[in-house]
Amino acid sequence: MIPRDRLRAAVPAYERSLGPVPRTSAAVELLVRYLDTLASLAPGLDAATRVEIEAATIELLRAALGATALDTPTLRMAFVAEARRYIDQHLNDPQLSPASVARAHLVSVRSLHEAFESTGESVSVRIRRRRLSRCYADLARSGDDQIFTIATRWGFRSASHFSRTFRREFGVSPRDVRPPR
Repeated sequence: MIPRDRLRAAVPAYERSLGPVPRTSAAVELLVRYLDTLASLAPGLDAATRVEIEAATIELLRAALGATALDTPTLRMAFVAEARRYIDQHLNDPQLSPASVARAHLVSVRSLHEAFESTGESVSVRIRRRRLSRCYADLARSGDDQIFTIATRWGFRSASHFSRTFRREFGVSPRDVRPPR
């Protein structure tokens, strides 16, 4: 049910853990019971449920194996870099949020936030700043697009919120960034 490449991305050392895993912890016992139940229910699951179950299964596997994709500084930095790339690629999605980033990377929202702690910038702040940066660039070179059209292109839903946030970030209003006509 879980593609190996997704599993490998979420639990890099999982292949070394293949084979009999001793049932020495409650987490392993829970994983075994969960997989037994899942195997019997899998044929009747719809696509949306399968996606959610995939993420839950990987989290249980991590706990059972004592592995986490973020267990060393190097892996944590690589994960943050990948999450940042994902954020940049999805800035125009109004649904982009810490939850959607975590879901896309098969980690919990808590794990995502913990990974970003060392950067000094939360996931939400990263998303907002990157969106504002794109808006600034579009406003600075744009000719005829309305300000709110540019804001909605980069995921903002409210003109007043966008304007306040933009002014707080750059110290000028969006209108002040426009080139003279």
